[in-house]
Amino acid sequence: TPTPVVSHWSVGPTDPLPRQFRYTYNAAKTKLDIMSVTTKDRAYYYCHATTQDGHKLSASAYLPVIDKFSISAKSDVVREGQEAVLQCPVDKPDGVLVYWYFDSRYISLSGDKNYSVEGSYQEVLRM
Repeated sequence: TPTPVVSHWSVGPTDPLPRQFRYTYNAAKTKLDIMSVTTKDRAYYYCHATTQDGHKLSASAYLPVIDKFSISAKSDVVREGQEAVLQCPVDKPDGVLVYWYFDSRYISLSGDKNYSVEGSYQEVLRM
């Protein structure tokens, strides 16, 4: 099978990448790095390649960029021995995953039966 060689990257199927220092490639152009991403960078990026026998190929990847979002954790008061439920609603949850900390230490949920999370972006912690 002929090995494809990457010729260039584009934003959308045809628009060439702007010539900016923020876009860099590795030597083979198989990896695109974008520095200082902003919401203006939210787009489909296409990698264009050609095989040794002249077949043109392309692959695309979508870069979702989350703009500012706000969270407001809700406090819970419980008696010793009762279950506590903490909630951290996010106003724009697309692409967001909530992480929980106790005394500045990440709460690892794997194998710990004292904690569990619920919700599509782990916004509810039960302990």
